[in-house]
Amino acid sequence: MNLDIIVHRVYFFFESGIIFYVFVINTIYFFLTAIGFFAMRKHHQPFNPVEQSVLQESPLMPAVSLIVPAYNEAMSVEESLTGMLGLRYPAYEVILVNDGSKDATLPILIDKFRLYRSARATEGPLTTKPIRQVYESRIARSHPPGGNRQREWREGRFHQRRSQPGAICAGDGGGLRLVD
Repeated sequence: MNLDIIVHRVYFFFESGIIFYVFVINTIYFFLTAIGFFAMRKHHQPFNPVEQSVLQESPLMPAVSLIVPAYNEAMSVEESLTGMLGLRYPAYEVILVNDGSKDATLPILIDKFRLYRSARATEGPLTTKPIRQVYESRIARSHPPGGNRQREWREGRFHQRRSQPGAICAGDGGGLRLVD
């Protein structure tokens, strides 16, 4: 046997071993991924209506603030905010930052969501452009509460003790302020 043939065979076996190793390890990864997919699917079941109503009425759910930037959004701002105000979450607010729009974004917001000028302080620890005005609105829920309060909602007797979700703050300027 010639030295060239021996080197060629050693190289061939080494190359075949690497290819076999890559094939085996990728096959193992594929099966682990498939097993994980089916295991996660089994454990991720949607909440039933009872669990949903318990979550929606729980005082342990954290309050959430949705901060929405708007610059020349007159064509879509009403639809976007209406969708956000229809979220099924117990305590949230929508903060819209109108960053100096040159179109009719602010007049549309004032008209459609009954915004009024707020007396809230506009000073804060962050350096921002001057805030020209802060507007607020208390918009009632666009969907009924869950659980035992649905009958009260239908009869018009539903009042929530905490502030209603869906407060809108439209700050016309370069910054934003939160709404209680």
